Amino acid sequence: MKLFFLIISLFVFNYAEPIASKYGAIPHDSFVHTPDPELDFHLIEGVKEYDFYKSYPLCLHPIKDQGVCGSCYAFSTLLSIRTRYCTKAPTTPDLSEQEIVSCPFGPSNLGGCVGGYLKKTCQHIENLGVHSDPDYPYVQKNNPIPATCERMELVGLDTWTVKFWGCKEYSGEDEMMAAILQDGPIATEIMVYDDFVDHHDDSIYIHIPKENEKGNIHFIVIYGWGEEVVNNSVIKYWLVENSWGDRWGVGGRGKVQKGANTAEIENYSLGPKIY
Repeated sequence: MKLFFLIISLFVFNYAEPIASKYGAIPHDSFVHTPDPELDFHLIEGVKEYDFYKSYPLCLHPIKDQGVCGSCYAFSTLLSIRTRYCTKAPTTPDLSEQEIVSCPFGPSNLGGCVGGYLKKTCQHIENLGVHSDPDYPYVQKNNPIPATCERMELVGLDTWTVKFWGCKEYSGEDEMMAAILQDGPIATEIMVYDDFVDHHDDSIYIHIPKENEKGNIHFIVIYGWGEEVVNNSVIKYWLVENSWGDRWGVGGRGKVQKGANTAEIENYSLGPKIY
C-alpha cells in the first residue's frame, strides 16, 4: 500500500452533488490573478485541436462517479494531479477521493459530502498525503453521509513521494490552452444550470441564459479543445471530463463552448506544476 505526499499550494471552492442534489455550492475565496510566467504562448499558435489523452494514451482512465456525495472538489483536484503527473510517470495509480471526503481537515471540518474548498483540500494532501484509490476505494456513490475516516488504519505503510512546485492558477482562453498543452489537464470552475445537467450527447454545450436563473458552482477538468461547424458557423469547444459517471455528455466526457466564457468556464482554473 502506498501513500502519496504532494507538496503543493492550491486554492478554491466546491460544489454539491450534481444530479441528485446539485445545489448548495460553497463560494470560492477571492484571488488576485498573476499569469504563470513560465507559460509559453507560442506553443498554442495555430493549434486548433488538442486532446491530452491522444498525446498520452497511457493516462486515459475510466470515468468516475461521485454519486450522491458533493465531492467534485476531491475528484477534480485529484484528476488534475494524476494526469499531470502521469506525463512524467505513466504508472501513476489512481488517488483516493474517499480519503479526502472521509477524513476532515481544518478547524471547520469542511469537506465531506456537502462540498469543500480546493485550498483546504490541497493543504490536507500536502500535510498528510493521500493513499491510492485501490487501497482506499470510494464508497459514497449511494451514500450522502461520509464514511468514517480509516486513515489511521493505514499508518506505517510504504509511501510514494510526489513533489509539486506549487499549483498554478489560470484565467482566460489563451492561458488555459497554454497550460493544458504545456503541462496537462486543468481543474476548472463552471456554473451549472439545468441545461448542463441535461446535456447527454456529443453536441457542444452552449448555455442559453434564462430570466431569474440560478447557477451553481461545480468543478470539472478540461483536457483539450477543438472546433466544428455548427449551422454554417465555426464553434470552438473545450474537451471536458465530469465526475457524474457515464450519465453526462457521452460516457462522462463532453464539449463546452470555448472562447465565449460559457457558464463562466474561463474565469478560473488551476493545475499542479510538476518538474
